[in-house]
Amino acid sequence: MKLLIYLKKNKMSMRELAIRVGVTPATMSKIVNQEMSPSLKTATKILFITGDELDFLDLCSERDMKELEQFYIEEERLKNNLKNVDGKTIDV
Repeated sequence: MKLLIYLKKNKMSMRELAIRVGVTPATMSKIVNQEMSPSLKTATKILFITGDELDFLDLCSERDMKELEQFYIEEERLKNNLKNVDGKTIDV
């Protein structure tokens, strides 16, 4: 939702941002409403336009954020469970 806040704060429409980025207004609406994550190319363009006010995670869909959270949890679990034969944790 930070992108929506950015648009309101800067008095920019989703349509204007869509045109500047090179996507359809429908696609931009889905990105703004976190229904889909933008491609890397589209995200890079959005981040360039918005300057330092947003970061990549601000553009991720809710579904992708949940998947990333699960990934981080699983990676931490795996890191904590990796042991070598001496019982010492292996650095990963």
